[in-house]
Amino acid sequence: MFDLWPLSQAEMHGTSSGGLECLWNGAIVHSCKDNIERQAMIHRMLRGGFPEALTRKTLAGAQRWLQSHADALIERDMTDLARIGDVSHMRRLVSLAGSRTATVVNYADFWSASHDSTPLYRTGACGFFAFEIPAWAGNTSARLVRQPKLHLSDTGIACVLTGVDERSFPSQTILLGQLFESFVVSEIRKAVTWSPTHLSLC
Repeated sequence: MFDLWPLSQAEMHGTSSGGLECLWNGAIVHSCKDNIERQAMIHRMLRGGFPEALTRKTLAGAQRWLQSHADALIERDMTDLARIGDVSHMRRLVSLAGSRTATVVNYADFWSASHDSTPLYRTGACGFFAFEIPAWAGNTSARLVRQPKLHLSDTGIACVLTGVDERSFPSQTILLGQLFESFVVSEIRKAVTWSPTHLSLC
């Protein structure tokens, strides 16, 4: 079985992605050839990495596809998996996940804030959109008991779930920081999947 992630920035721009090996071998690169301006980075986060969204000529077109894709997953796959009869509950839950990307997760508060009494195990339905990064600690047992961070797999999806677009993005400074963190973490996770060195994010 293979996890198919959205395209990485290296794949999109036809560049090599040996950064993880450089870090692992201690050969840290101190300079970057590409200087990405703030607005260009915002555009990358808004578009995400789904090939169908990337083929759209405009950013607005990309976000329309992302919204349609999110709607299809919520109304069909996720709602059926979680056995939730009211689609609005699932929509509220995943929108909340989008607004809380790159934050420490407390699922009890998560479900309370979504105004849903659905059992906590059903948060697994969010696996279509999100993944967890275990808390960092010096030993395995401490990592297992500490609360993980939630990250949405694709920042483009996160943006449409939270209603953020090119005009409103600059004013959402806190969310901008969260999305940038998830953007970076997702890029690292993608690189881990094809790294010749066995690595894990834990």
